[in-house]
Amino acid sequence: MRLKFIELFGFKTFPDKVRIPFHPGINIIVGPNGCGKTNIVDAIRFILGEQNLKDLRLKNMNDIIFHGSNIRNRSSVALCRGVFENDSGGSFRYKDFSEIMAERRHFKNKETEYRINGISVPYRQYLDFFNESGISKHYSIIDSSKINALLNYKPNELRLFFEEASGITKYKIQKKSASKKLEAAVNNLLRIGDLFNEVNMQLGFLEKSSKKLDEYKKLETEKRRYELALYDRTKRKIMSEIDKYKKELENCSLQLAAASAKESSMLSVLTDAKTSFDKAEAEYKLLSDKKNGYLVELAKLNSDIEYGKVKINSLESEISRKIQEIEEQTRSKNINAEKLSNLKNNLTANESNLKNIREKLNISNQSASEKRGLVIKTKENIENINEEIFEIIEKSQNDNNKLLFIRKNIKNIETKINDIKNFMSKISAEIEETGSALNEKIKSLGEIETAAEILKKEYSDSKIKLSEYSGQLSEYRTRKDALEKELLKIDMDISGLADFIDNREAFSEGTKNFLKANKDYEACPLSDFLEIESGFENAVSRVAGELLEAVLVDNMKDAEKALSYANNNKSGEIKIFVPGMKKEKLFKPENFAENIKKELNIIPLEDKIALNRHNLLLEDIGINFYYCNNKNDILEYINKNGFFPEVNIITDDGVIFFSDGFISAGKNKNLESQNLFINKKKLSEYRKIRLEKQNEFNREESLFNSKQAEINGLSVKIDNLGGKIKSNEMAGLTVKNDIKHLESMLIK
Repeated sequence: MRLKFIELFGFKTFPDKVRIPFHPGINIIVGPNGCGKTNIVDAIRFILGEQNLKDLRLKNMNDIIFHGSNIRNRSSVALCRGVFENDSGGSFRYKDFSEIMAERRHFKNKETEYRINGISVPYRQYLDFFNESGISKHYSIIDSSKINALLNYKPNELRLFFEEASGITKYKIQKKSASKKLEAAVNNLLRIGDLFNEVNMQLGFLEKSSKKLDEYKKLETEKRRYELALYDRTKRKIMSEIDKYKKELENCSLQLAAASAKESSMLSVLTDAKTSFDKAEAEYKLLSDKKNGYLVELAKLNSDIEYGKVKINSLESEISRKIQEIEEQTRSKNINAEKLSNLKNNLTANESNLKNIREKLNISNQSASEKRGLVIKTKENIENINEEIFEIIEKSQNDNNKLLFIRKNIKNIETKINDIKNFMSKISAEIEETGSALNEKIKSLGEIETAAEILKKEYSDSKIKLSEYSGQLSEYRTRKDALEKELLKIDMDISGLADFIDNREAFSEGTKNFLKANKDYEACPLSDFLEIESGFENAVSRVAGELLEAVLVDNMKDAEKALSYANNNKSGEIKIFVPGMKKEKLFKPENFAENIKKELNIIPLEDKIALNRHNLLLEDIGINFYYCNNKNDILEYINKNGFFPEVNIITDDGVIFFSDGFISAGKNKNLESQNLFINKKKLSEYRKIRLEKQNEFNREESLFNSKQAEINGLSVKIDNLGGKIKSNEMAGLTVKNDIKHLESMLIK
């Protein structure tokens, strides 16, 4: 066999489907470093069934799948397909195929699939195919390191290598396997002989046992009959009791349901009440704490006010005392002033008396001596009075000084009282301002805590929603991956069917070579111009046979060119069909088969065929067959009349009754897989399915992307909420510190 070409898809550095042909002779692969030359050799090793990671230059088997790039998504499967030309004949299993396709797929779930000609086979059979065909992964690919190893082989190792290359090892393995089977068969024969003798020895005993067994079976049958009767009676009794208990159970269930409903309603009411009570209790506790705080602050303020009042009363009493002293001193001053006035009056009177005395002295010197004593006495009285006046004046001045001092003290005390009052009003204003600021801070703290609770709840809800979205995203991803795998499988099937149809795999080599050749005229197979109704593909393919690959040309001139090509190139046999050149028509008139059609309920097969070429008629093709659902109707007709129907009939299961007495039955097991019309139908269906799956995949991908965007937005929202919560906590701490500061100020 010779390697014709290989196809790679998703293998290492080959993300797209690529075909690499190998022509007869020497093929050389050239290119710069890193372009994938060695990967082609690895692909051939992979096709030949190599599983050694070192030989495939891998660390892990999944590394063989294309991992993706910046502009390409990663593949989910690595596919390598090799097509071999089978021109050597031989006696191995696939000798009848001119081309053999070996295919190996490795999926990212580490599963590997092996196929030969599109049919899945186990790994052992896959390797046996290459061993039988003379191709082996051990000697078909030889690199420089293996050449050195071959040169250093010992004679025994060389002999084994040459035996494997020449195909002897395969027969040795078969011989060894046959020897083991023969040895096992001999052992089985010996064992059978021993068993036969042993059974003969036990035959008499077994016959007696058989009779006893028959008696036992009869007794057992009778016993079972009685048991069944007893069981039936017991069953009826139990069923009646069950019905009775069922009714009681239904009543109890109804009562239980009513009680449960009542209990549920009471529980819901109780839960609501408990929730309301807890809420009210929390509010009461909060208000009570606030009230106690306010009471403490009020007590502090009251104590400060009482102290201020006591201080004011003390100052007022001192002021009253000072005022009384001033009043007493004023009264004393008034008394002294009256005394001074009296003394002044006495002094004036004495001075007038002295004047009168002087006048009298001048008038009468006689009385001078008498009066001198009086004058001296008067002077003494005047001096005494003056001294008293001086004393009174001095005392009055002292009293005035004291009064001024007292008035000054009173002014100072009034100033202090005003200062104290101003200080008290300032303190009261500061206390009131601090209290209002404290209330505002407490209110702000409550708002911050409420906002924090809202943010935390929103954060928790967002986390829960993110978890739900992540689960949904995982489900979307699973469905998307499953659809992607289905799409890949459908693409593979479509590719296989398209290759089958495009490469004309159902045709002979001669027809395929002729259709591939370059021509200056139009030539297409007849099957391209036939459209078959669904369900009749096998029937048409069966009756048409090799006519389907007949090459249709427009005229005899083109037919002569086709004949010349076929004879000169020796590329194989071809059939050429020129429409409109047939003189006699094979179809009989409609009334010829009218009676048979009515009796057998058959329909012309031509009614199920449509032609898409204007100058082509079904009569030209010669498919003069009728279709019947049941072959038994045809057999009954033949037995009844003693002859075959006068028309050719094909049945639903592919049996053909020819009018000349022949019957064709049976089918090739690969007939459907090689049926061109079925494959065309499958291709059309697969394309429709692929379109549906692609739409479904697009929807899932859209949902996936939408959900991913929602998750991204939710993640951003969660991050923002986290930042807001931290900011809120910092603001709360700041407000709490402010509250502590204000409380300390109030205490001071």
